[in-house]
Amino acid sequence: MTIKQVCENWLENVRCRCKASTHAAYTRIVQRRILPLLADATLDSITPKAICEFIERNRRIGRLDHRGPLAPKTLNDMQSVLLLALRFGGKEITAARSNASQGLLPVLSATEHKKLVRHLRLDLNRKNFGILLALFTGLRIGELCALKWSDVDLQAGVLHISKTVQRIQTPGGATKTALYIDIPKSRASIRTIPITAFLLQELSVIAQPGYLLTGTEKCMEPRILQDYFQRLLKQAGFAHKNFHTLRHSFATRCVEAGMDAKTLSVLLGHSNVKFTLERYVHPSLEQKRKQMELLASCWV
Repeated sequence: MTIKQVCENWLENVRCRCKASTHAAYTRIVQRRILPLLADATLDSITPKAICEFIERNRRIGRLDHRGPLAPKTLNDMQSVLLLALRFGGKEITAARSNASQGLLPVLSATEHKKLVRHLRLDLNRKNFGILLALFTGLRIGELCALKWSDVDLQAGVLHISKTVQRIQTPGGATKTALYIDIPKSRASIRTIPITAFLLQELSVIAQPGYLLTGTEKCMEPRILQDYFQRLLKQAGFAHKNFHTLRHSFATRCVEAGMDAKTLSVLLGHSNVKFTLERYVHPSLEQKRKQMELLASCWV
């Protein structure tokens, strides 16, 4: 049996057992990354060495849009999908592991953070408020776009996060892609987030039934908000940054302010604290020095 046959059978098997967005992600990796290199390879020919070579070839190819190298997470996702398909085909390979590390993702410095807040508050339209909200709550862009006024409790001062918006591929459908509003990526992502006083005040000004970012019954598409965010950064004099940088920055500011890891993990919607610390927390040199001086003050 070839890898193409194994992957196609596996994708059909898991279609009804995972979210549509997850299946679309699996399909994208299989079609764009696995089959171009391994489609005609037989199941018996796949060894730990072959998987390492597959990952290394993709690393050298880089992004398909030629905009730089692949992120370590993307390489790890490729390996995970390939191993899942192999397992479905009856071949268990546990020795092969990607050497790609997640690394530290870009965050706003404290100075940049303050500068962006000032710029957003100069013209606090719905999109700018959404960006400000993400910066102070750590919301994912899909969660922000899915947020409705009914998810806001002004009296309790909280947001209820229970949905996410995502555009995914729909092979065989009437259109190539479709916008899905679904539950978040994990059970831990369904959560309640307290809102600071100044955000509550701003929220009360834009109160209107419907989706928070549009004020209508039609949600904003994440890509639209991402494009707007890029234009806003350029206008404000910032270098290119992904919208997810706001989430990383929120986590970093929380750690710098002394928030405990468990609370931060719950606010971000993570299922375990270890992931929060390894992926989202980026202590600055100043923070490291502060902690070292705090230690020294206890003994000197």
